[in-house]
Amino acid sequence: MVTDVGSAVSTLRPGMSVIAPFSFADGGCVTCCRGLPSGCAAGGMFGVDDDSGQAEAVRVPFADVNLVAVAMDENDERLPSFLALSDVMATGLHAVRSGEVAPGSSVAIVGDGPVGLCAVLAARDAGAARMMLPGQARVAHPHRQALRSD
Repeated sequence: MVTDVGSAVSTLRPGMSVIAPFSFADGGCVTCCRGLPSGCAAGGMFGVDDDSGQAEAVRVPFADVNLVAVAMDENDERLPSFLALSDVMATGLHAVRSGEVAPGSSVAIVGDGPVGLCAVLAARDAGAARMMLPGQARVAHPHRQALRSD
């Protein structure tokens, strides 16, 4: 929930619910414009390049670029899904985009935890024809591995 905004913020207002990624970027540099905001020289990662981490409240650099407004409140039953979108889904999608997964390609996604499963969904959306999803040797997750093929 947005509690306050600085003078440079134009798209957000106090009281709005927002989703924040685990990293921040300026949104306008050459790297960001090429679709690689994780490489932004002015950006960073919460908890690494600032002192917030998974804090209850945080100052968000470049808030207009990095926060996505959502129509919900703190009691919304969709909150866990929105939280997954701001972390594990974004990580899986970033891996697929960084790997340049294209229609018809084959990919190996190592690990069938939450990030791996999100990478499977992103690879499927990118048109991957074949996905290999080796699970952990000690723990079998056949219900997770079933997601790789329909």
